[in-house]
Amino acid sequence: MRSPLVLTLSLGLLGGCTLYFDEPGDPGDSVDPDPDPGTPPRPEPPTPAEQTRTLLAEWSGCLSLTNFTSASMAPTWSAIPASNGGMCTTCHLAASPTFPISSDPAAFFRALSEHSKPMLDFFAVDLATRPGKVIVNPHPYQAVATGTPPYEAHPRFSVAGAPTTALAKLYSATAARKAAGTCDPPRLLD
Repeated sequence: MRSPLVLTLSLGLLGGCTLYFDEPGDPGDSVDPDPDPGTPPRPEPPTPAEQTRTLLAEWSGCLSLTNFTSASMAPTWSAIPASNGGMCTTCHLAASPTFPISSDPAAFFRALSEHSKPMLDFFAVDLATRPGKVIVNPHPYQAVATGTPPYEAHPRFSVAGAPTTALAKLYSATAARKAAGTCDPPRLLD
């Protein structure tokens, strides 16, 4: 039986085409022909982009200024010497949204916890692990540090030692807050 629920396109032998509207329950139809009226429809599963956004938002609430400060993120990342003789903060002033390095812990923390671009400079979402989790993301800052395209013109620097240790401490403290269920509401603005 044909009705206006599912559209099928059939090409004729001479290049003509015919449109059919298939009734639910026809062979090959995935629509439940007799849904239980008392059962609510199942929601669509979230897309990978939606899962990523949700996990980053949760993570932003699990980050804390106290743990950020205890991990020494601001003093270690802002004091990284570059090959041009300056420090990261020579160019990256006031925790810029481009790369959020600042010697001011509150400014650095705000940029990192409220904006997805800076957060993704340090963290990534692993959706291969169910139900998905935030992990440390060394690739962005290592690409810049080594001049990997498109960062060939950036002064070289090393994040070995104190910066990497500070990030690992921040990650561990944030993951512990998440596991304990003691996170704040999400801070992520974008």
